[in-house]
Amino acid sequence: MPQLTAFRPNRSLQASETCSNCPNFQNFYDERSRGWCSHFDQVTRTHHPRTATCNATIGVPSHRACPVGNLAGVARKVQSHQSVMVELITHELDIDPEDGFTSPKDEQTIKIDVPKIFRQVVEQVIASHQKFTGYYVARFWKPEEDEF
Repeated sequence: MPQLTAFRPNRSLQASETCSNCPNFQNFYDERSRGWCSHFDQVTRTHHPRTATCNATIGVPSHRACPVGNLAGVARKVQSHQSVMVELITHELDIDPEDGFTSPKDEQTIKIDVPKIFRQVVEQVIASHQKFTGYYVARFWKPEEDEF
């Protein structure tokens, strides 16, 4: 005789972390389920599982990696700002009268301190400085020790 069983959802199960849940992911809403990862500057899929390496680089605390809840908060408070070299290019262009090629009027490479090395954070810090209005971030990198 078959037995009837009522199934209840297990509340302890959590949905798997995917790129679509990441704050650095911008969904394209296309038929191939793609989007842009602004942290790694590459195209990724919405269903792509977030790895431990990804979580570690973007600063997401993992409950599996850190069983003591207060320890993750202490580690974040101890972390200080990091120095970043930024190449800035002006939006204004010069036109060479001989060959007609255009080039930026001004380029600068500066060192700034940011809490996290993300393009969005670097651009926000640059935008907060009045002397860099009219410039955009061409590239940025973590400097070597001899670059200081």
